[in-house]
Amino acid sequence: MIASNNKTLLFAHTAPQIAAVYTYSVLYIIVALAGNFFILLATTKHHAIKLDKITVAFIQHIAVCDIGNVVFSYIPGFVSYIAGKWVLGEGLAYVRVYLGVLFALSGSVLVCGLNVAKLISVSDPLGKVWAPSTTAQCHAAVSGFWVISAVWPACQFLVNPDDFYFDYRVMVTMYAYTAPVWRWLAPLCLTLVIILPTCVVMVTTGCLVVIARKQHIRRPAVSTRQWARQWQGIVTVILIGVLYTVSFLPHALYYSAYLGDSSFVREKKFLTLETGEVVFVELGADGVPLSGVLYTTLCSLGNMSITISNWANFFVYFASINSFRKFVRCWVRSLFCGPNGVNRPARGNLSREFLSCDGYLNSGASKDTRSNA
Repeated sequence: MIASNNKTLLFAHTAPQIAAVYTYSVLYIIVALAGNFFILLATTKHHAIKLDKITVAFIQHIAVCDIGNVVFSYIPGFVSYIAGKWVLGEGLAYVRVYLGVLFALSGSVLVCGLNVAKLISVSDPLGKVWAPSTTAQCHAAVSGFWVISAVWPACQFLVNPDDFYFDYRVMVTMYAYTAPVWRWLAPLCLTLVIILPTCVVMVTTGCLVVIARKQHIRRPAVSTRQWARQWQGIVTVILIGVLYTVSFLPHALYYSAYLGDSSFVREKKFLTLETGEVVFVELGADGVPLSGVLYTTLCSLGNMSITISNWANFFVYFASINSFRKFVRCWVRSLFCGPNGVNRPARGNLSREFLSCDGYLNSGASKDTRSNA
């Protein structure tokens, strides 16, 4: 049996709140999965995001991360919300705890890496020296950020793989951090994969804003393709950094207090009731079970706000990258009409339709077509 915290204390929702959660959850799951799978399709098969290789590699990995967040965190939480308890079994409870943490933390680390890579690539002479020359090298470099993200769940598993419970605040299984070693290990992991990446994102985003302003002032009279791509790349990374900061900051603030401030949670323990039910209790500095606004509302809002970046990146790319915007328009047009603007193309001709649309997409296109981009 999986232990849980106080359902009566933490799971008291009104009918309007339940309706709002249902509506947002359905829309979020559809938009996040469809948008991120579309990003992967556009970047892997059709090369529709025409930016430098390292930026495209980060975009692809962030899309995979967003899909992982939906699959291993939000969908299990939505199912539990409908059922009012954890119904997915003990095996998936383990998977949710460790893979959920991995994908949640990798989002912050990948965005941090994207910002740093873009800042280096636009800073001479560092950009010319550091930039990977092949797509394989780019993916190898980005994969290192997944290793950094795996440090925290690896520590959780090594300390005590069974130390988790079902949390009615977020409706998923969460790690409990009951072992004494977490008194010093939790602040260390917190600094490495949450506080430091968040600070780096904010600082590098500010630096990129300054660079973007200077580039806009020095804009050539006739924009070249190279200048346009560099400008779009900088703007895209700035928007991703701002979006990440807005969506992740409440989550970071809560966990900074929860894991970094020993006076916030004085004691955590599992208790077995007379009925045989195991409950997880967190006591505050006064020895009373926690139930205040910081413990309940900020935790729920933090986990809700982090979902914003999972579905919003698609719209960021659509707004800031010309080639992606043209690809989306072409794809939508291909669903309803053929080359003559009237007949819908056959399913097997969709890829050809993508390539011919606006003469822009270069996956297998002719040299003449690419020269018109």
